[in-house]
Amino acid sequence: QAAGDHRVAHSNEDYGRAKPDEIASIVKDLGCGRPHVVSVVRRLDGLLPSYWQERVKAREARPYEQWLELVLAERPTGWQWFNVNYPHDVRGVVDRWGREVGEENITLIVADGRDRGLLPRTFEGLLGLPAGTLTLEESDGNRSLTYNEAEMLRRFNIIFGERGWSEEAYAEYVQRGIVPGLRSEPAADDHVKIPGVPQWAHERIRELAERQADAVRDSGVRVVGDPEELREVGDPSFGDTRELQLDLDTAARMAGGLVDQSLRLRGRTQREVRRVERRRLAGQKKATVGETASLDLLRVVGRRARNRLRRK
Repeated sequence: QAAGDHRVAHSNEDYGRAKPDEIASIVKDLGCGRPHVVSVVRRLDGLLPSYWQERVKAREARPYEQWLELVLAERPTGWQWFNVNYPHDVRGVVDRWGREVGEENITLIVADGRDRGLLPRTFEGLLGLPAGTLTLEESDGNRSLTYNEAEMLRRFNIIFGERGWSEEAYAEYVQRGIVPGLRSEPAADDHVKIPGVPQWAHERIRELAERQADAVRDSGVRVVGDPEELREVGDPSFGDTRELQLDLDTAARMAGGLVDQSLRLRGRTQREVRRVERRRLAGQKKATVGETASLDLLRVVGRRARNRLRRK
């Protein structure tokens, strides 16, 4: 509302998982009476490997193929199935959001891996920005994990679960420590990408890809890009994880990220302890020498010495 006539982009991938009552609330709170919904549709053979490595960074311990068996099932198998299928069911997304904003206010963008400028150009148009305002930057610090790195982290996740460590500990030490440590350097030359389509899943992914392309074509909403791109499915390819090089450099980066975060937390904790101690002392009318921190004791002695000199 404060933006007035300016257009505002508010992006959150959780919106794809929103239930109808949540969508109504989002539109009411953020729509300001004129919302436009944008959803990006990706090829499944590229989406699924990316999804798995993101889940590994969120504590997933299943191997890629075992995870695929869950999410490619014809019927819901639990949260993992829902997490992938619900937000990427094009018909479902259009129906759910169309009921609140009208299908004339929905744009589907078909991502094109060969044209990385499609997304920024489209959003420049949607936001009324001059061409070239949004630029792409290559950043190794935000790259995807290689198959080697994801497998090493997945195996660490197994240990994490066996030790019974908390979700809070995982967020602090793994997601803010180990993962940035892994991504702090460019991927090693001998590392491989996460393979897209195992042989046994090829036909199932092709079936879903056809369904996805048809849904975009028949959606009745504005479409940017070519829905036929979604029908493409790469050749079956899959490597044996036992042949992956889980190298010492990757292990060292994991350990380095963990130590970096531990030191950051330690420094933060020490600062918090000192801050709490100062507040405690400030709230006391009188404190004994034993209860007073050394630095605070020196300040008290200094003040008394200055006052004594002034009186003299």
